Amino acid sequence: QITLRFESTGPILIGGSQGPLETEGGADLVFNRQPVLDWKRRCFVDRPVLPGSGIRGLIRSRVVHALVASGRPDQEVQAVVDDIFGSVAGGDGRRGHLRVKGATLEETSGTVIQHVGIDRLTGGSLRSALFSEAPIWEEALTFEVGIHLDGLATDHLAILAQAIWDV
Repeated sequence: QITLRFESTGPILIGGSQGPLETEGGADLVFNRQPVLDWKRRCFVDRPVLPGSGIRGLIRSRVVHALVASGRPDQEVQAVVDDIFGSVAGGDGRRGHLRVKGATLEETSGTVIQHVGIDRLTGGSLRSALFSEAPIWEEALTFEVGIHLDGLATDHLAILAQAIWDV
């Protein structure tokens, strides 16, 4: 098991849901928030959460990128990805060799950013297509992620290390 410390260099937005009255500055897209037990206050509080599955998906995409860049054939790329992350085919499934524990961020509010939808055919703005998002945009935001590896082949570990370095 290893713990990695990440530092963001830009905005982070892990999409969450909100009720019609629970808006953060009126934003349409808000950061994922979940109830987390605050031991000091002895109650649950809503905090921004980076789920392990989202971080795992990011690492997976970088593994695929590294394998494709190495010139491996598509079938070999798929076999390595299935071995590291697991696979499901029909009624059969196989667990992977990598598990990721997500991170809970300290209380911070998002920065509301306005956007205009773009018509892909004309390149112009779409009428009534205004939307906003509220990513967490904090300079040098750091968070720790726990990664558990078991039974991973040495060559797969090297590819995984390259992917984590990319992230």
